[in-house]
Amino acid sequence: MRGVGQGQCIEILLIPEVASLANKVLAKAEGVDSSQRISRIRMANWEQQILVDIIGWLIVNGLVKDLKKSRLLCQQNARNLWRQYATAHLESAPSDVHRWLKDSKTKTCLDCLRNRIDFTVSNAVPGSPPQPLKDKLVQEFDAIRRDGHVWSESVVHEVQATFQGILASLSPEMENESMEGGLELDGEQVPDKEYSPLLLQGFSIAEKMKWLLRALTKDLAASGLPFFPLTDFAVNKGLLGGHAEPLKGLPEFIWLSDNYYRRSWRLSSVRRIKNVICFLEWVPDAASLATLAVTSKMTERQRERLEEVYRLYDQDGDGKIKGHELRAFFQALDLDEEGEEIQKRHHGSLSLKEIQEELTRETFYRMQKGRYFVVLSLEEAEHLRGSMHLLGSDWPKTCGIALRCLGNLESKLDSSLLDELGPVTERAGLA
Repeated sequence: MRGVGQGQCIEILLIPEVASLANKVLAKAEGVDSSQRISRIRMANWEQQILVDIIGWLIVNGLVKDLKKSRLLCQQNARNLWRQYATAHLESAPSDVHRWLKDSKTKTCLDCLRNRIDFTVSNAVPGSPPQPLKDKLVQEFDAIRRDGHVWSESVVHEVQATFQGILASLSPEMENESMEGGLELDGEQVPDKEYSPLLLQGFSIAEKMKWLLRALTKDLAASGLPFFPLTDFAVNKGLLGGHAEPLKGLPEFIWLSDNYYRRSWRLSSVRRIKNVICFLEWVPDAASLATLAVTSKMTERQRERLEEVYRLYDQDGDGKIKGHELRAFFQALDLDEEGEEIQKRHHGSLSLKEIQEELTRETFYRMQKGRYFVVLSLEEAEHLRGSMHLLGSDWPKTCGIALRCLGNLESKLDSSLLDELGPVTERAGLA
């Protein structure tokens, strides 16, 4: 704020509701009506005046918060007058506490130390002045003092003398509980006004990329669909940062839709990356599906960790694990279903070398060449699902599409499938 007017710029985003509340609070502080105050502000000085109003509103709200803290401190001080004697009585408990706990004085002392939730509903007429803080404190004090058989006369006189000093310290400002227009906006949700779409034309909204559903029946290279591979995905790092380098070693069968993230954004602007919710599983031609051969290498550290885990599950030390040991081993690797397939191929018994070969070749995933997974936007997935319902049987038998939702994995079905059309899951290794 020190540099304002000397080259320092401030950008203020102020909604009408907050501006109205700030004007009400400042008008009350100035002792004038809110409509009169807003009418005397000149448009030529509006930018300067709004900055002064915001600073003044923050100062007033700071004073209001301090008053609330002072009110709370007075309430706590008044309650602690009784609590110190209640605590002293509870600390002098005898060895046999069963009869002592049933005593009325013990119950009253325990109740005095509790912070109960107040469920009372105010019956005050809206617009009427709130109950003063002094009256509230006196009511609480009298409610505890009524138990005359619990507190001795000396305790009551000593507490009452201290309590009168607390009441005398109350200032007139602390008596007023009306705090309209605070930073919390009176603790209620302020409804936002709906503005005409014509007022929003100045915002840069990316135009949706439309594509024909029939293009899914063609080969990926000839389809002309607005999809690009995940290997081309990169984010922009700002005006001077350029764009991040694309990640290497990513699967070639994972693609992104331009409606989810534009490929041109990596060079043009900084964008917020949305969570992946829906994606399309796409098989252009089921007859051309083939096993996707993948060969990866383990690092020395990975081999050491795998060997260490293998020895933990090879309890008999025969160099092979089988049965429940093998199932527990694959569960530790989070390969429950895939582990069942591997056990069937090896007749339920595997050595460390065989497990290394399975993990490096990734054959248990049964990935296929010609099967693609495309990340979609939510709106794009919504239109695609509606089109799939309208098509029905009017779809080529060689092309298959399945719409999947990651949120479904948390359901009892444990399946991401939403809808499917054509031979997409029946020709998959793991549906």
